[in-house]
Amino acid sequence: MSSATTTSADEFPTTMAGFGYHFNEQGELRSREGEKFVFEVRKGDVQYNQKHYEALGERITEYVYEILEKECSLIRAAIPVDAGDGEPESCVYHSEDLETNDGRLMVLINGSGVVRAGQWARRLIINENLASGTQIPYIKRAMGGGCSVLVLNTNENFVVRDGKFVNIRGSGTPEEHAHYVFEHVVAKSPAREVFVVGHSYGGNIVISLAMQQGVAYSRITKVALTDSSHSLYSLAPEGVDVDIGKWMAERTVNWVTSEAKVGTVVERHDGLRTLSAGVMVHEKTSHTAFDGVFDFFADDTWQPPKPCGAPDKSDSERTPKEDPVVEAPPLAKDAEEPSVEVSVAAMSLEEPPVKEPCAEEEPPIKPPIKESPVQEDVST
Repeated sequence: MSSATTTSADEFPTTMAGFGYHFNEQGELRSREGEKFVFEVRKGDVQYNQKHYEALGERITEYVYEILEKECSLIRAAIPVDAGDGEPESCVYHSEDLETNDGRLMVLINGSGVVRAGQWARRLIINENLASGTQIPYIKRAMGGGCSVLVLNTNENFVVRDGKFVNIRGSGTPEEHAHYVFEHVVAKSPAREVFVVGHSYGGNIVISLAMQQGVAYSRITKVALTDSSHSLYSLAPEGVDVDIGKWMAERTVNWVTSEAKVGTVVERHDGLRTLSAGVMVHEKTSHTAFDGVFDFFADDTWQPPKPCGAPDKSDSERTPKEDPVVEAPPLAKDAEEPSVEVSVAAMSLEEPPVKEPCAEEEPPIKPPIKESPVQEDVST
């Protein structure tokens, strides 16, 4: 017989300290005894252990929100922007100068699943540190360089009231959230350049924004993707007049999982410039590509890769002997080798890697999206 028991979220502590954990000065999650996170708190009880992990994750989300406000000085803004009393809300975070900085704006878009605003990967936050698993390093560096910052919250799409799922207006899906925020928040920014960093499914969201041909299509100047999950089909959708592939290629670099040194050109066939993130772990790519992303944004000489079969004017004048090899233009410099990578061979046999729950970016089951998500009376 299984030892699994039914567990309510109400049975878990409401604070991180209640779980017996804290973040040390290095941003590492540690127990009161200084030990790393342990997934199996009840031996053999998979259901309880998973729920315990998820409940701790909710406390970590609150902790990251607190850092965004207190340490990064970001403002929490309700979505929808005109939410009425008692209406379900999501939120985004932005710097105080969002509506006054006419220079550069950086927009951060996370992947799918349980991660919320300010997070790249909950698994990294819990098992490694805040620097690798959150967007905080990006926010601090961008603001330190004079950029305004906007942090999206694409995965907060509904609330539960009286046992019913109620969609959040303007945020019923990740794509809807991003489009709403660009039309109602980014539209207020006077920034001349709008940079986007999108991890994993964030690449699909950027493509969706471009397809709308609204504020995002006209304002985004550069896109840095980290192991984007987009496909060739998504770059050439049926029934869409605008050339999405061309729009993306003109402004995008994608850092992907690869054993090659960070910044090495990786051959792909989707028309986008693709570079190695120097790591084979998907969720670590935003961390290891960090320096390369900022070099890309700072490089005013950057040119998109030349499409196959599209010669420039000088090609017709060259003899076959003189025809050069077309190479991708170099970035300002390669990012440093990541310090967080540990090979399997280097791991201690006496201290095996932490047992982890299911895949980070496999989203929880969500209710079907209704056409009028917040019109439903949930007060009864």
